Amino acid sequence: MSDPPTTPPSVPAPSNSIAHDPARKRKQVPRQGAIAPRQAEPDPTGVALREIEARMSAIVNTALDGMIIIDEHGIIDWLNPAALSAFGYTSGELIGRDVKLLMPREYHAAHTAALQNYLRTGERKVIGNGREAVGLRKDGSTFPVDLSISEVTSVAAGGRRIFLGIIRDITERKHAEQEARRTAGLLRAVADGTTDAVFVKDRSGKYLLFNEAAARFVGRSVADVIGNDDTALFDPESARVVMARDRRVMESGLVDTDEECLTAAGVARVYLSTKAPFRDEQGNIIGVIGTSVDITAFRKAEELKAAKEAAEAVRDEMQRLNQGLERRVSELEALFNVVPIGIAFSEDPQCRHMRANQAFAKMLAIPPEANVSMSAPEGERPENFTCWRDGRELAPDELPMQVAAATGKAVMNTELDMVFSDGRMIKFFGNAVPLFDEHGKPRGSIGAFWDITDLKKAEEQMRLAKEAAEEANRAKNDFLATITHELRTPLGGVLLWSKMLRAGQLGEGQRQAALDKIVQCAEDQTRLVNDLLDASQALHGKMGVVKRPVELREVVQEAIDGVQPDARAKGVALTLEGDDLMVIGDSTRLRQVVSNLLSNAIKFTKAGGRVEARLSRRETKASLEIVDNGEGISPEFLPHIFDRFTQADTCPTRKHGGLGLGLSIVRHIVALHGGSVEAHSEGLGRGTTFTVLLPLAGEAPSRPT
Repeated sequence: MSDPPTTPPSVPAPSNSIAHDPARKRKQVPRQGAIAPRQAEPDPTGVALREIEARMSAIVNTALDGMIIIDEHGIIDWLNPAALSAFGYTSGELIGRDVKLLMPREYHAAHTAALQNYLRTGERKVIGNGREAVGLRKDGSTFPVDLSISEVTSVAAGGRRIFLGIIRDITERKHAEQEARRTAGLLRAVADGTTDAVFVKDRSGKYLLFNEAAARFVGRSVADVIGNDDTALFDPESARVVMARDRRVMESGLVDTDEECLTAAGVARVYLSTKAPFRDEQGNIIGVIGTSVDITAFRKAEELKAAKEAAEAVRDEMQRLNQGLERRVSELEALFNVVPIGIAFSEDPQCRHMRANQAFAKMLAIPPEANVSMSAPEGERPENFTCWRDGRELAPDELPMQVAAATGKAVMNTELDMVFSDGRMIKFFGNAVPLFDEHGKPRGSIGAFWDITDLKKAEEQMRLAKEAAEEANRAKNDFLATITHELRTPLGGVLLWSKMLRAGQLGEGQRQAALDKIVQCAEDQTRLVNDLLDASQALHGKMGVVKRPVELREVVQEAIDGVQPDARAKGVALTLEGDDLMVIGDSTRLRQVVSNLLSNAIKFTKAGGRVEARLSRRETKASLEIVDNGEGISPEFLPHIFDRFTQADTCPTRKHGGLGLGLSIVRHIVALHGGSVEAHSEGLGRGTTFTVLLPLAGEAPSRPT
């Protein structure tokens, strides 16, 4: 059968009927969709119609979507090139055939019923509606499509009812949706593993991702939040502030870190939030992604600092008042016993006698009427405390009030440590000013002192908390950067080789190598995901072991057999020496420990190096040493070698991959067996030794696991 023209049988006019001239006579159009030659007519209407038909022919022949015309019996009249390419047929193979040839068998009955129902009743279940369907190619493979069908009226079709179907191959979209769901699941697992709030919003502000930590912050469940925006979580003003900041991030395309004071469920909290543009694969900004840390406690500490500043303001006011009091004893007495800060008063230049107000006497744990001066005569001097500054005990003439009285100058903003005989210590912040007689000579001094012990503790706690938060944020950022890089690397390999295979760019010999690479990349990613799952189980105490008698040498030999191909490929020699030792443990988990240590040693040992596994008995313990002559470990990093997400080389271009989880998992598994593991290295370039100690059979702890 020869191929008919690719021009459709007729061109739909705006009224959805085929454009025609009733005065012109045309030959009956064959079922195959070919157009019979028209009689040349000089009238301008015919010329215009031919021009329209030529334009329509160019449009349908270059359209990316497939177009198919069938009659009321489901017989194909015409297809455009895009439809032929999608199904893998030539037009000669399809024209005049039943359209069910292009759909899987299980759809035939439904197609026939829907078409007959429409022809009989006009009820639109398929006709006039778009939907997803499945296409069947000539080679028997299926593919997903978007399908829309409409009925057109055609004079050229001899009065028959014909239907135009438009199809679009959505295979890539389906694959993208599947990958997006998988990636979203992985992101959810990572997000729920952190104590910081993690969230993703679309451009309209609706939450696409909201982890458990974020849900706890706002007192809602994750299910309540997803699909809603900030107006459903916060009070109107808080929601307005958050949404305005989101818009700035999306408009600028820049990362933004700032504090947000937000009220949810009537409770105001302060958050340190980092927000960044959320982009699609083409780099288009499609929303906002961010993290938040609750820093309300830090702000309360700052309020304590503000209280100190307020106390200093009181001190300044006190100084101003004292300068005007001079000998106004009655007013001084009233103030003396009212203020809640410690005040001492001396009326002799040597400060041999000092009176303290009730607040100061209480701080010093002495009676209000007692002499509080360290310069007092023997027998009157307080014996229950000493004064220190910067780790040195002060002599009486070095104390603030004594200095002010002796020099006639104020001693301001001084800090003292009062150390009591019972071991207590109080930190004081104080001022001392001289008192002058009518001749302008010092006649004594007055001092005011604040107990800043709690404030100092709060400052120290704030400093430590800030350092911890900064370290946690750094570790989180390092981890996110590492896991993104490590997960993307094998995915990139799979995608690259898959595309080359699909494009037919590889020869027969290269195809197997490509498949091997894809399998290797998949195995690498599986190991990464397994490490994440093991770390999560260890973190939540859900990793268990099944203990039974185990021959440790067999476990070590199995682990060596498993990593031997990697060692050979790198040119590293593996050896095992030592006695048979019986332990009580989980052979699978113990093999995981040995495999991790061996893989780690091979990774950091150069070609031509060696890795040795040594078994020995140490009293009631079985000792396994993994010794290599590789890169070694720096003294600075050695104490952190078993920490989670920790690697000596954290730069994005580091030589060795991994998430920094393997050794932390090793330590957890060994601990579950009642054992211990430690690392030793003389330094960089001097190799590393990992030593695992496990209780021998009969010596193992009896606690259940």
